[in-house]
Formats: sequence, structure tokens, C-alpha cells
Amino acid sequence: MLRITERNGSLLLEGRVAERWVPELERAAATCLEKSPSLELDLSGVSYVDAAGAKLLARLAARNVALRGHSAFVAELLGRRRA
Repeated sequence: MLRITERNGSLLLEGRVAERWVPELERAAATCLEKSPSLELDLSGVSYVDAAGAKLLARLAARNVALRGHSAFVAELLGRRRA
């Protein structure tokens, strides 16, 4: 399960960013990006990311979406330093 909560131009994610939930996260991010060119994803509540979730997070990061609060596991999947 993935809970997505919109808060002040950011999305708080809680749970698993897995293939089953990728379309929902993609829609939520697109909706936020239509309202504002900047978006931050708070990944502090994420417990797991699969390959499909990692691909989506990488695509969003390439669009200058800020990924914050992620674990070392997520940083390793994305090939980046922890933020």
C-alpha cells in the first residue's frame, strides 16, 4: 500500500512505492506539477521501492522534482547521495 498526502506543494509518501501504486503516484505528481512547476516528494515514510517505483522516482527527479528524506536504500537505487 502507498499513502499519498498532498501538503503545501509537496507529496508525503508512506508505504511501498511498488509497481501496483506507480500509476497513482504518477497521477498525483502530474496534478501537482500542473499547479506549480516545483514539487517535493517526502520519502521519509517509504519502506520499500521496487524497480518500477525506482524508475518513476528517477523520471521525476529528472524533471527537477526534489526527493527528500529518503533512506540509504532508496538513494542506492537512484544512484545518488542521501538528501
